[in-house]
Amino acid sequence: MKKIALILTGGTIGSSVEEHIIDVGKQSIYKLTAAYEDLYKEQDIFEIFSPFQFLSENFTKREWQKLYDFLYAFPFEKYEGVVIAHGTDTLAYTSALVGMLFGHVTIPILLIASNYPVGHPKSNGVTNLRAAVELIRQGKIRGVFSVYENDKEEVEIHLATRMIPADNVRDQYGSFGGECFGKMLPQNKEKRKFILQLSNAAHNPTLEQLQKSTKAFFTSKLCFEKDILFLMPYPGQNYDSIVPGEGVAAVYHYLYHAGTACTKGEMYSFLAFAKRCSKQGLPVYVASLKKEGMDSYATQDALLKEGVYPMFDISPIAGYMKLVLAYSQTEKTVEEICESNLFYEQII
Repeated sequence: MKKIALILTGGTIGSSVEEHIIDVGKQSIYKLTAAYEDLYKEQDIFEIFSPFQFLSENFTKREWQKLYDFLYAFPFEKYEGVVIAHGTDTLAYTSALVGMLFGHVTIPILLIASNYPVGHPKSNGVTNLRAAVELIRQGKIRGVFSVYENDKEEVEIHLATRMIPADNVRDQYGSFGGECFGKMLPQNKEKRKFILQLSNAAHNPTLEQLQKSTKAFFTSKLCFEKDILFLMPYPGQNYDSIVPGEGVAAVYHYLYHAGTACTKGEMYSFLAFAKRCSKQGLPVYVASLKKEGMDSYATQDALLKEGVYPMFDISPIAGYMKLVLAYSQTEKTVEEICESNLFYEQII
């Protein structure tokens, strides 16, 4: 029987607490597998890899490059599935990255995290690992997903490219579009066995669609060197205070839910800011607009006439990561990448 590859990258799930300070350490990264083996009495089911150890809030393009390089050369065919243990803070970003790059892989790649360090009575890290193992063993899915227990003791399965970051109070993640792909429901108190329950939401892919063979979208190796300036709108935002620094390749501005931003007042106008970027030769991308035919607001119309590039039906995180990938390669145009659905990040 093939083993499951367990890739440890740090984060809360790979941390310990010393004098009320949570941090990664040389020995703490193995607490997850030790706790799993002790609770479920299963030995030698994982092959463990640890390409680096970081708290995920410290992730930058350097860590993305390390993880990408590791996965790019990884022998997926040797394993039943892959589990990536990651920190909670930037889990949605790495999930989107891995989903768009490795959604074609023929085995499941599952990202997990933990709300508290392993060993804490409220920690869900071991439960998330167990649910991931069960999901792999059931053999029903392929592709990239994030697996995380909610506060109802249901382990939610999020399409990796649609995961929305957790809230700061309840530590609960969401899925762009409203409903996650499915849930792993525990069948006993020990959470040893789980049953997969699909949401069957119209905007989610079916199991049959997931099983279809696809090819890697990028054939040449990527190099994460350029920066994308990521902006979000809020009332009273002073765009005069925003000066894109050296190394910024493009601006990505997420819009209000109606696909709008302020266009009045020189210092508060995103339109004026976009014009300044255009004069500097800096491309500006906006998301998320609805692709379905509908009337547009005057503010939205003004932005599109200014030449900003629209991205459709995509979450803030997935749109940003898509541009990060687009500017890390040279084989395809940015527009071609933005218009392609790499791994269900666009809700169609």
